[in-house]
Amino acid sequence: MDLLVDIHSFLRWIVLIDIGFAAGYGLVVAGRAEQWNAMLYSITVMVVDIQVTLGIVLYLFNEGWQQGFFIAVLHPLFMLAALAVAHIGMRRARKTDVVATSYRTVSVALVVSLVLIVLGIPWER
Repeated sequence: MDLLVDIHSFLRWIVLIDIGFAAGYGLVVAGRAEQWNAMLYSITVMVVDIQVTLGIVLYLFNEGWQQGFFIAVLHPLFMLAALAVAHIGMRRARKTDVVATSYRTVSVALVVSLVLIVLGIPWER
């Protein structure tokens, strides 16, 4: 189980870098993009999906509910909220016909997700 915890802890850096890059890219490209390219954002949301899934596995099999209030309650709530915001932003961006609006929508959603993730990370681990 320690290996999964280590993988989960390492993967957080990939998630943070990926979300930061994707959000920044969307904000920079929004005004001059001619075509909506969802590939980067699909990969970003998939990385968050994988991280949350691994977290759920750890929570269930590593008795996360017994590891203090932050890990038992706050960490899962923040991460599930971040995942929901990322998915909602991606869905709204795909439904929008204006390319610049698509990029801004997904970028803002990813920034909100990033803030939620940073608030929910147990930094002492």
